Amino acid sequence: MRQYLNWKAYMILVALVIVAASLIYTNQLARRLAQEETKNVEQLALGIRTIITSANDQEVDLASNVISQNRTIPLIITDEEGRIIDYKNLDTARIAKDSSFALRKLEEFKLLQPPIISDYGEGINYIYYGQSHLLTQLRYFPYVQLAIIFVFLGVVLIALSAAHKSIQNQVWVGLSKETAHQIGTPLTSIEGWLELLKEEHGEQEAIIEIRKDLDRLKLVADRFGKVGSIPQLEEEDLLVRL
Repeated sequence: MRQYLNWKAYMILVALVIVAASLIYTNQLARRLAQEETKNVEQLALGIRTIITSANDQEVDLASNVISQNRTIPLIITDEEGRIIDYKNLDTARIAKDSSFALRKLEEFKLLQPPIISDYGEGINYIYYGQSHLLTQLRYFPYVQLAIIFVFLGVVLIALSAAHKSIQNQVWVGLSKETAHQIGTPLTSIEGWLELLKEEHGEQEAIIEIRKDLDRLKLVADRFGKVGSIPQLEEEDLLVRL
């Protein structure tokens, strides 16, 4: 039993170590990805400023290419007074149905990180941005993994508990059958001696009482011998028996 408990403790400890390592590694990846997305938004802000302020067609084309490559990071651009002047990678169909959706996303982005300030010379714009779908999945992945590991651990512990209980049952069955066998041997001998006494002294009261006790012991031994056996079912007509 102690060894069984030790195995359970080891499995739980290993699961916790795996979860802790996964959380640390995934958080590091998420932090790096968030930093890369911040750099991408900064480049996008630089591209917007280039398009507005530059007269060089090559610079404008390059900036337009940078802006078009951002297909994952949702962002909202506001003016100095906080009015939304543009957005990107948001659900346009939902915005068309719900006019307050963009405002709610703007408040959500404000809570995530500070905006990127872009000064175009004629005014200042604020670029608020959220997390890409990949980054969101990466942040939730450890918790999904944690749930899977604990479910797996629970299934394994239940299986081990069932196996341990099955072993215990097998031990009890073996012990019962061995007990029945060991009791049956002297009972057979006693029954033989009882027959000899019956032939010599007849049906005396003592012999009759010994026979009753012997029958009870044989019944107990028979019950011990049937422990763990598959019962044989037989059909009976209840109306006839009544």
